[in-house]
Amino acid sequence: MLAVQDEDVVSYPASLYGHRPHFGHAGVREWWAEIVASGVRYEVVVGEVRQIESDRVAILGEIHGGNGSRLSPWAVVVRVRNGLIIESRSYLSDKDMLVEFGVLGESPTAS
Repeated sequence: MLAVQDEDVVSYPASLYGHRPHFGHAGVREWWAEIVASGVRYEVVVGEVRQIESDRVAILGEIHGGNGSRLSPWAVVVRVRNGLIIESRSYLSDKDMLVEFGVLGESPTAS
């Protein structure tokens, strides 16, 4: 994961594992250590990848529990510079809500 992130990345995770930002590779490593230590496992099922702007990409999907049950919609919006992620923001929201709040811009199917 760190291979695709800038050394100064800022990550705002969804509230599954706390909701505080993590700064740089050290912060991301700390976050992952907390995830592993918690013993709680989730699976992300990706449903769509959408380019929002030339430097912003959204990955939309769902969070599933250890037994495969759907727990929540999920999305992450990343900002990219020089081929590396410089910022990521994760949400436990569905696509329609993120469009409504302006996170995803206008839906491609909107009239």
